[in-house]
Amino acid sequence: MGVMEKILEDYVNAVEGKDIDGVPISVLTPEIYSKGKLPPEPGDVYEIPTRTLPIYLLVIKTDDHFSDVVPINSLVELASKRDFLLSFPHPERDVWMAELDLLFTIPNYILAQAGYAGSLGEDIHLIKEILAGENKIPEGRRGFGYKEVQKLFKKIESERIKPLVEETFKVVMNVEVPTIVLLPHVRSILESEGKLRFAASAESRIISNRYGDVLFNQEKSEITIVFKDEFKGKEGVVSLETQKKGKVVLYYGILQTLVIQGISPEIFRSMEFLHVETVE
Repeated sequence: MGVMEKILEDYVNAVEGKDIDGVPISVLTPEIYSKGKLPPEPGDVYEIPTRTLPIYLLVIKTDDHFSDVVPINSLVELASKRDFLLSFPHPERDVWMAELDLLFTIPNYILAQAGYAGSLGEDIHLIKEILAGENKIPEGRRGFGYKEVQKLFKKIESERIKPLVEETFKVVMNVEVPTIVLLPHVRSILESEGKLRFAASAESRIISNRYGDVLFNQEKSEITIVFKDEFKGKEGVVSLETQKKGKVVLYYGILQTLVIQGISPEIFRSMEFLHVETVE
């Protein structure tokens, strides 16, 4: 087995949560929840925790609802001629690759739930030019070739971002009433919060506060948030203030009726502490 093949094998094992050479994988989720950055801007890097390795996304361009992003990865040894090598200070390593051939669009509410990991410098301008066809990846800033091992790596990366890509289509198909989901790490926090506080009674199906009403449909495992008229149509951040993790962002964008899926009774109880902050 060659060096690149061994690196890819270790990466696959890490993604799947398996041991590497007998050493158990231990992924620590950083305390990112109070360090979010909104609104997203070109050059920002967001970290999306998963049950194993996080996914890092570089924002290329953004608007009120969506952002164009590319994955970045620290495994530069597997970089192909399609990948841009960049400097990104991070505890893991300082040289990363931007996978420009995996450009996709993501709803901003996903980035709102993610953690802000940092921002690029001048490289973002060159990356935007390359993606627009106005420039090419300079020699010395790209990987080498496009071997079978690199193709397998791209296939794995495509599978990792597939659920995020699918969220874009869900949002586009539900423009009238945006339907969103909570990232697994956010759902886990709110499950624990609901068990701790038991804010609303177990029989309640509606929570009202100064921002509007939260309606719980237990059969569909979803809530509908109906904002008061004074908040509708404004740009804003919807969050919860939790005891253990502080502020946890659920949504960022234009405030309109929202449907959030995958809601348990425990998560619904935590909605009594819903907070809305408008952006002027």
